[in-house]
Amino acid sequence: MEKLFIQARYNGEINKEKIDLSALPQKTGLFSSIQYVDFLPVIKEYVEAQGKKAELFKLEDHKGQVLGCSIKKINGVDAILYIGDGMFHPLALGIENSIPIYVFNPLTDEFFTLPEESFEKFRRKQKASMASFFSSKNIGVLVSLKDGQFNIKASEQLKEKYPDKNYYILIFDTLDFSQIENFSFIECFVNTACPRISYDENQKFPRPITEVGLLLNN
Repeated sequence: MEKLFIQARYNGEINKEKIDLSALPQKTGLFSSIQYVDFLPVIKEYVEAQGKKAELFKLEDHKGQVLGCSIKKINGVDAILYIGDGMFHPLALGIENSIPIYVFNPLTDEFFTLPEESFEKFRRKQKASMASFFSSKNIGVLVSLKDGQFNIKASEQLKEKYPDKNYYILIFDTLDFSQIENFSFIECFVNTACPRISYDENQKFPRPITEVGLLLNN
């Protein structure tokens, strides 16, 4: 089946004056999801017009674009300013980078700092899910067929690193959470697809779910 990927861009206006520049340190990294990436050069110019430095890093196809599954350690800045209307990406940026994370929501004009407690809660959840994996015998491994998410290799690496467990590979294109209940013998799930599944939607799983990267890097 052929697939056509269309990048959805926000075509409204961004009230950049609502960004509290006095809160930003001298050097800030700018990031956004694909919807708002076209506004980053404008915001960069606005920040630098006030005598501060704004950096755009190329992690994806476009400078400043960020995906939850490919967030990396960012060097050379004192803080990160995320432009967007969701919490997953700024949380992920904060987990990988121990610097202040500022968020500007262009739809509501809200500007705020993510509190350190948000990251600690995230980390505690990660540790709890990993503990569930280590204490479980029957593991369900989620493998997505979507382009950019298909990672069957990780499931094989998981088997090699933890050979004392029983693995059941659950392959899907779009995950149907209602079908998860059919696998009542599974004690813990491991996600090899988009991290959003295990972080934003973990409450939809009847049993604990953890990230394959956490286990392979442990």
